[in-house]
Amino acid sequence: MDRKHITVVDDDSTMRRLVREWLEGAGYRVSEAANALDFTMQEGADRPDLVILDLKMPGISGYRVLRHLKTDAEQPVPVIVLSGSSNPNDRMASLSAGADSYVAKPTTRDAFLTEIHRLLSGGA
Repeated sequence: MDRKHITVVDDDSTMRRLVREWLEGAGYRVSEAANALDFTMQEGADRPDLVILDLKMPGISGYRVLRHLKTDAEQPVPVIVLSGSSNPNDRMASLSAGADSYVAKPTTRDAFLTEIHRLLSGGA
């Protein structure tokens, strides 16, 4: 069986490690990027089935990566924004920029994995 590949883009190494543990425990193949530039450099080599993206990172913002994934890429990749902001304006801006889902930190493992499964199964 081909395991789905998920890339976690977040400048917080603790958050990347936690998300990686949750995803690998659920049977997903996981790669990580500590910032948007690292992600764009590895993107073509092993295209993910889904991206988990933090918005506020040093250098290139998550919004810019999101726009790239939704408009510049040959095939758009589903994106879950995982953000420490519970501000409704950030949520709306993310969804308007093309995010498929917005999950505020902290979240539970079960709720997070349910959302990932929904998106990878083609759910709207």
